[in-house]
Order: sequence, then C-alpha cells, then structure tokens
Amino acid sequence: MSFFASRQIQLALGALIFLLLSFIPGFGWLAYVAIVLGAIESVPAAWKTVLARKLDVEFLMILAAVGAIALGRPAEAAVLLFLFSLSKALEDLTMAKTKGAIDALVRLRPATVIAIRGGEQVEIPVEYIVLGDELLLPAFLTAAVDGEVTDGIGSIDTSALTGESIPVPVKPGEKVLAGARNLEFGLRYRATSTVENSTLQKVVDLVAEAQENQASGERVSKWFGEKYTWFVLIASLSIFLFRVFVMKLPLHEASYKSLTLLVALSPCALVISVPAATLSAMTWAARHGLLIRGGEMIERLGQVTAFTFDKTGTLTQGRPELTEICLCDVECNGNEVCWGGSGQLSPEAAEIILYAASAEAQSEHPVGHAIRRAVPEGMVVPLAESIEVVPGEGIRATISGKRVLIGQLALLEQAGLKPTEEFLSHFAEIQSKGWTVAA
Repeated sequence: MSFFASRQIQLALGALIFLLLSFIPGFGWLAYVAIVLGAIESVPAAWKTVLARKLDVEFLMILAAVGAIALGRPAEAAVLLFLFSLSKALEDLTMAKTKGAIDALVRLRPATVIAIRGGEQVEIPVEYIVLGDELLLPAFLTAAVDGEVTDGIGSIDTSALTGESIPVPVKPGEKVLAGARNLEFGLRYRATSTVENSTLQKVVDLVAEAQENQASGERVSKWFGEKYTWFVLIASLSIFLFRVFVMKLPLHEASYKSLTLLVALSPCALVISVPAATLSAMTWAARHGLLIRGGEMIERLGQVTAFTFDKTGTLTQGRPELTEICLCDVECNGNEVCWGGSGQLSPEAAEIILYAASAEAQSEHPVGHAIRRAVPEGMVVPLAESIEVVPGEGIRATISGKRVLIGQLALLEQAGLKPTEEFLSHFAEIQSKGWTVAA
C-alpha cells in the first residue's frame, strides 16, 4: 500500500488542510469541515469501545473534541481529531506492510503441481496434495510443499526461506523445502507435508502473527490509556461538582472550567507515539531487506548487545561476486599471474575468466552470473561451440577448440585430471573462508 492510497491518510491530510485554512481570517468555519473529516473514522472506532463497555483514549479524544466545540474552540477540536485519525492511519500502514510481506511469501507457492498418480502425470491444485504424493519440480519453478528428492540431481535456491544466497545441491534422499526454486534440471520428489503444514506456510503464519503481536510499549500504552481515561473523567467531574456545590459557581461557568480541563488533558502524544515509532522502525527495516515480526521484536532488538551466527559466510549481500582467480598451488599473494579481486588482470587470469564466462553463458546459477559480471569492459567473450551441463557437478564445454571444465572437483576427477596435494590443500583453505570455489 502506498502512503497516499490509505483512506485514513487521505482523511487525515484533508483534515489538516482544512484546519490550516481555518486560520485565515474569515475562514474559521473551515475548522468544522476538518472536524467532520477527522471524525469519519474516529467516531465509529470510539463507539465500538463504548459498546464493548470499555473507555479508552479513543473515547477520551472524541469527548475532548466535543468539549472543545462546546467551548467555542473548533480549531482545537479539529487538531484532536486530526491527530487521532493520523494515528489510525499509521497503524493501518504498519499492518499493510505486514500483509504485503505475507502476500510476497504466498506468491512463492505455485497454484498447481504435476503429480504422478496411477502411473500418469496429473496437474492438480496444490491444496489437493497429500502425504506421499510423487511430484515433479521442473526447472525454474518452486516447490509447493516440503519433500524428499527421489529422482534427479541439481541445485535449488532457498534464499527466500533461509537467506542463504548460494544454491543448495540436492540429490535423491535429500530434502526440498516448500518455496525453494529449482535452478537446474527437473526433479522428482515425494511430499512429506501438505500445503497447510509446509515450511513456507509456517513462515507465512509467523509473519501473520505480527498483526496480533503488540509491542510492550503498545500494551503499556493501551493499559495506561484505559486508566488515564478514567482518571481524566473523574477529575473533570470532580472539578465540576466542586465548583458547583463548594464554590457555588453557576452551572455554565463550572461546565466551562471542567471542559477546559478535559481538553487540556487529552492524550494526543499517547495516541500517536507508539504507532508512529513502530511504523518508522518497520519501514526502515523493510527498506534494508529486513522482515520484523511486529513491535515486540523491535523493542527486543533495542536490548540486544551481541549477535551470534551459525557459520562462516552467513552474512552476505545475497549476490556472489568473483573475488579471486588462483592459478597456482599455493597462496596467491605476490604471485603476478593470479588475480585478487582488483587491479589489472594478468594475461593468464584474463584467459581463464573469458573461458569461464563463455562456459557459463547460458547458466542461471548465481556463480555463473558472478563470473559473467567480472569480465572487464572491452573484453570479448568467445562463443562456445558446445556446452553440456552436468547436474550437481558443473559444466563441460568446447571453446575455440579447447575442452573446458568448470565446477566441482569431482568433475575434474571424472575427466582423469588429478589435482596435486598442494592444490587440494589450497582449495580447502579457500573454502574454509566461506567462499564458493569453482575449479
């Protein structure tokens, strides 16, 4: 939901505009228009609390606005109702952001799947999946439910669920999570969950909890608001009775003093503070790619003093980048044929990156994208005569008459290439840094 698409925001802005115009000499009557705009949503909300036999700040704000009108101060009443409607608009926007996050997660799930039933391929709605169903997962589609791979080798993208930017290789016997995207050849898997109890649905349910998850500040604000409302009402009534029966003031004068106190004690800051703070925090987090489960989580983050992460490489930008081209069996530092991520490429490193980019020309794998992006501007990538993708292992290609292999070590070993012990040691050392290595 955009900021101005909210009906509450439109009403609040309308109330503000007419309120400001009412200060122009001769246009004071526009304050009543601002009052009407501010009351359209706030009065029904306050009436609901009365029907529920609860008196809170919503009721008190409306009562204070009525008191301001009775005192002949329509501008003050318009201010109260504007702030009230603005606080409701901010709450709506906060919930809209949560709903948008839920919708984005639900869109990860396909509407239909191909199931193997009675030896035939049948397209069925995802709601009809039962435990044990054999399902097909074509390339570049997402899994509808959790399952176990029964046929096929490839890699899947689980970044939407786990935040892991590097694709996860899978083979028969390994798990596939609902919402994971298949990046390579078609897979066949057995359903180990239904849509309702899949991992993706659990994530959706957790996000939905944000709509019911009040921050402690919100709970304190609500609790205090109820107590405060009774305090103000009792104080105003006490002032009225004291001035009438003790000070013997006329009814209209005692009423004026009592209503003045009621308006002065209207809880504007209390009504608007928590929704505004929560919306601001959630908006900032969403802008930086963070999904927060509501106000309570935001408050807990304020008390955190340290973070612990489960493995090297957990914190990434979500997009792999080529950081090194190693052409030796030992540490690359000082070796002029290698490339450390910046500076001029040596002729040997330039040849390697051009061949690798050519082999990865049709790849959708994030590592392939990283290699292609790393080709310096002005260099021409040769066209491969043939490209063969080996599921779960890498790519075989013929480029300019030369055989090129890129992928895991197993691919090189299958071709009869035996890396030296020094190379394997250096390979393992690079992997220990949390880097993905393509041989």
